Amino acid sequence: MVAPVSPGLDARLRLDRAGFELAVEVDVPAGSTLALLGPNGAGKSTVVEVLAGLVALDEGHIRLGSTPLDDPARDVFVPAPQRRMGVVFQQYLLFEHLDVRDNVAFGPACRGRSRRAARNQVEQWLEGFELQALADRRPSALSGGQAQRVALARALAAEPDMVLLDEPLAAVDIEARAGLRRLLARHLGEFTGPRLLITHDPVDALLLADQVLVIEHGRPTQRGSPEEIRRHPATRYVAALAGTNLLTGTNDRGHVRIDEPAITLITADTTISGPVVVTIEPAAVALHATRPEGSPRNTWATTVAAIEPLGDINRIVLDQPVPLLADITPAATTALELAAGVPVWVSVKATEVDVRSR
Repeated sequence: MVAPVSPGLDARLRLDRAGFELAVEVDVPAGSTLALLGPNGAGKSTVVEVLAGLVALDEGHIRLGSTPLDDPARDVFVPAPQRRMGVVFQQYLLFEHLDVRDNVAFGPACRGRSRRAARNQVEQWLEGFELQALADRRPSALSGGQAQRVALARALAAEPDMVLLDEPLAAVDIEARAGLRRLLARHLGEFTGPRLLITHDPVDALLLADQVLVIEHGRPTQRGSPEEIRRHPATRYVAALAGTNLLTGTNDRGHVRIDEPAITLITADTTISGPVVVTIEPAAVALHATRPEGSPRNTWATTVAAIEPLGDINRIVLDQPVPLLADITPAATTALELAAGVPVWVSVKATEVDVRSR
């Protein structure tokens, strides 16, 4: 179920709608996932509509490889049905009059497959997204997570040149989210074309994206890897978005083995076992001039990599073995005589090491 090799996306988007101006460049190489992040009203939905062919550009261009999809200067506009994009909208937009099997078969049928060939292909996608038991159900009989899996399978079954996912996990309950994220990661990894993921969740960006593009007020404000965005936020919005320390590891009865670096943290949560996402709030990271004593906690020695003033707090960027962010007051920074290169001890209570299944 691997889609054909696809060229990359080269898009220069310029348009003005009711006073809202969008001016952003969206480049996604084949075989790569770009996460588009931004606050409400930033223009994320407009990007989706323009790339999908629902809204035409005022200026700029959209190209998949050498194929132009929208280029006002050359009077080129390819309508949405003729663009080979697998689009998953927030509302799913499944066909209510069709069951799950026929929803997934819609894409191959539109590509000219015979009904028999389409059905054979669809069975593979139903199996891949664990939908066999739901094949005869109508969308109204599905849960949010089930409907999202159908929408994803339908998009990929059409053998698109590009996948465009608009908040694919937003409407999924917390219990189903981790499983669907793993399933989505596997299928995105098998898809050889460019992938654009619209999301508001930094965890999704961390686990699914190779690069992150942040837009605010219709303009790009930062681009980089998820780790670069987290470590070096360029605006207040990005700082707030990336403020939580994110790690991945495996939880075994309260002992979390971090993937990289290879260390173990203690968490108070012993109910979740297996692969997890670990979150630690910067305010929960305590800094000390000497090794702390007292109640059992996670402690280690490190070095200050940088200090970034953020209003009434200083964000302390810590170096190996665990590259975390710590938020402390300027007064505490002065008292500890912190500066880049200064050694410091870190402590994090087990109750502050939050884990979620991934």
